[in-house]
Amino acid sequence: MFNYNVFKEDLSEMGNSKTKINSKTVEELRKDVNFSPDEIRDWYKEYNSKLRQGESELTRDEFKKVYNSMFIGDATEFAEHVFRTFDHDRNGTVNFREFLVGLFVSSCDDPETKLRWAFKLYDIDGNGFISQDEMRSIVKVT
Repeated sequence: MFNYNVFKEDLSEMGNSKTKINSKTVEELRKDVNFSPDEIRDWYKEYNSKLRQGESELTRDEFKKVYNSMFIGDATEFAEHVFRTFDHDRNGTVNFREFLVGLFVSSCDDPETKLRWAFKLYDIDGNGFISQDEMRSIVKVT
């Protein structure tokens, strides 16, 4: 469905030292998300504003801080589960493509896409099944 490896070089150079995203990358990202070029550029600026100096990807802890800052109360535990669904390549960080696709998928109106994302959120161990313990874990933190 989504090709996370396209323009990996562009994405690895996107750290907070760059303030603009190139048009070619914007057009490639539009194949994965239904955001306008301006929305992608805005999200890119927002993403980069959350990176530490010299970093090009959000770490798990940085992601949780960003996610937690958007809600009243403590969403840290839930953010851990959201991070897992955004970190497509399972490398422990979220690059801009993963961030943007995660935002799109988790907020889209298409029921099938939303259901697939929700399933991944609840399937904590990734075995293709949702156990009672996994269900309890998610419900407890929401």
